[in-house]
Amino acid sequence: MLFALDPYKVKQRAGQRLRRKIKLDLERSALYLLSQMAAFADRTVEEHTRLPFKQGLRILGGKHTKHTSEWVNTVEADAACRNLIVDHHDWCNVTSGHRTSQPCVFGDILHQLAYQLDMAGLTFKRRLQLVAKESMARTQYCYTHGQQCPIMRTVDIDMSGLPCPDNSRANRKRKFEDIRMSMLEALLGQDYNFAELLVEPSHCGFGGTSRKRKYIFAYHKTNARYLFDVHEAYRCIRTAIQKTVQTRPRDYFVADQHQLQAHAARLAALRRIPVQDTSDMYYLLNGREKIQVQTLDACYRERSGHEPKLNQDLVYFLGDNASFTKCWSAVNNRIPTFRTNSANFWIPSKRRLLVTADKMSALGFPVCENSARSMGVAPVPCLDPRRGAKVLGNSMHLINATVVLFIALTCFGRDCEAPGTKIDWPAFKRQCTKFSA
Repeated sequence: MLFALDPYKVKQRAGQRLRRKIKLDLERSALYLLSQMAAFADRTVEEHTRLPFKQGLRILGGKHTKHTSEWVNTVEADAACRNLIVDHHDWCNVTSGHRTSQPCVFGDILHQLAYQLDMAGLTFKRRLQLVAKESMARTQYCYTHGQQCPIMRTVDIDMSGLPCPDNSRANRKRKFEDIRMSMLEALLGQDYNFAELLVEPSHCGFGGTSRKRKYIFAYHKTNARYLFDVHEAYRCIRTAIQKTVQTRPRDYFVADQHQLQAHAARLAALRRIPVQDTSDMYYLLNGREKIQVQTLDACYRERSGHEPKLNQDLVYFLGDNASFTKCWSAVNNRIPTFRTNSANFWIPSKRRLLVTADKMSALGFPVCENSARSMGVAPVPCLDPRRGAKVLGNSMHLINATVVLFIALTCFGRDCEAPGTKIDWPAFKRQCTKFSA
């Protein structure tokens, strides 16, 4: 992940160059998640007045209003994800309690060049040289408004994700671990400094799920200021949360009867089998999946000496061949990482599948009334398995990303701002210590 903080409007020519550098490599935006987190952060700041804020947070647009976030635009090449952006923007409006205009959603980032270049077979450095010499277009086709919309819009924060398939750990062709900083330095190093932060769901109390991520804060060398150490800020928040709560896989099995029936009916129709009036979903599995369950059951008995159905935290991923690799929660007590495909997860203790509501709950989304009420937001719709697979495969962990966004907003600021103008971190640390005691 990349946070690009540029609080002041730079000269148009320099701004074009910086945007060109950023968007050459970051084809995929953070989708709807930034707006979700902004709405959640707004609500948290508004309701939890015990936090020692000195002034309101300014997220986008620089407007001193009750709700301080404004979603400007996104870039998304996947047509299915564009629909998700619009859907979740509506959810954010409900959550924040105020109406904002739909953001512009653009497609291929290279279409923002004035002339289309043939980059097939070229190296990264050569592509960078060609793009740096090319002028930028003023407009691009917007899928939200169905017309050409301006692309030169100044923002305070850009939160972007690298293309998922290219940077996934499952992509063996990439031959490097995580993101290469040398690439980002080549793109942004002339104008930005960097700070890295490694996070995972267990840091925010979600010990029963897996989704490790590296976040990179990029702040402008001239116009931005590093106000407080991001690692120390994250450490005090993480310590307070971990001392308070740690979840297990069983805590994410939140789907109600209606959601289970809807999932069973859809899968039965897809596989052309009659729906049975039973809570046991084993009949929905195809032949290959049943073999995977039997193989993993046998492996678990051999490993632990107990029956799989007695372990309430045991979850199998049925998309891999269990003869070669075992993707389950038996080793680390965490649900395996979700992917963009719609392969099924099996819960032996409940004899049912892990449905969309369970998966989204594992990634911090408020899908049930109780969790939504405690977060002060509206529940996120979670009935469609295909839509859920798109959300879960591309998404960051919501709570992780919310904490990181909070740190970005309080640990960085304008060059004229002094430490403590956004948040009194020593006081915040005392609050965290008192809360976790």
